[in-house]
Amino acid sequence: MAGPPDLAGRCAIVTGSSAGIGFAAAQRLAEAGADIVLNARDGPRLSQAVERIAATNPVRMAGVPGDAASPDIIAELMATAADWGGADIAVANAGGGTDHSPVTEQDAARLWRNNVWATQALIGAVSPAMTQQGWGRIVTVSSVAGRHRSPTSVPAYAAAKAGVVALTRSAAHDLAPYGVTVNCVALGVIATDRIVERLSRMPDDRAADIRSQIPLGRWGEPDEVANAISFLCGPEAGFITGHTLDVNGGSWMN
Repeated sequence: MAGPPDLAGRCAIVTGSSAGIGFAAAQRLAEAGADIVLNARDGPRLSQAVERIAATNPVRMAGVPGDAASPDIIAELMATAADWGGADIAVANAGGGTDHSPVTEQDAARLWRNNVWATQALIGAVSPAMTQQGWGRIVTVSSVAGRHRSPTSVPAYAAAKAGVVALTRSAAHDLAPYGVTVNCVALGVIATDRIVERLSRMPDDRAADIRSQIPLGRWGEPDEVANAISFLCGPEAGFITGHTLDVNGGSWMN
């Protein structure tokens, strides 16, 4: 792409957007002209994210702190977007894994809720208005874990991320007749603060081994994921739906 798509007049909800991939995606969509409703659990950090993006982009911005899997928070996200005409774009980035082992039943349930249910809740909330207007873009965030296995997390996380991929395909099939596309980005090892910290706790040879399995020979950057998300939200991707775009440096080739 030569530049960001033209999303002026559109409103986007981006969950998990106070830092890392979600922040980069929100920033990229703001640069494309979309008004942005950000969300994350950490209220002060979210406020800082809103201020940082607003400082360089003349679009409307708001932050809704809280758990993206919570019905109350989903309702608040929708109400905030409604003030600007409603959500045309939704990026379901909330989620996350763990390197804690062994995994308890409670751990597995939390991984499923944070990754799959948070995604399902956002899709379910935004899709009625999108179908009514005949246009919408939904992007979900999975992982190489859901395509193959996780190099940095546990099998239960891989199962949850596989669930996101399956959810994406099903939603895409259901919403396609109404002009709403649903696509997924499946990430490799991206150098967010959280992942860098997790890698730092590994033995050096283990981290080096993970890196050696990436054909491009490096970690990904949040901005590279944001570029893929931005493309899938734009008019150029209007005939793409139900697709999972691998952004992983070649560590998994399908």
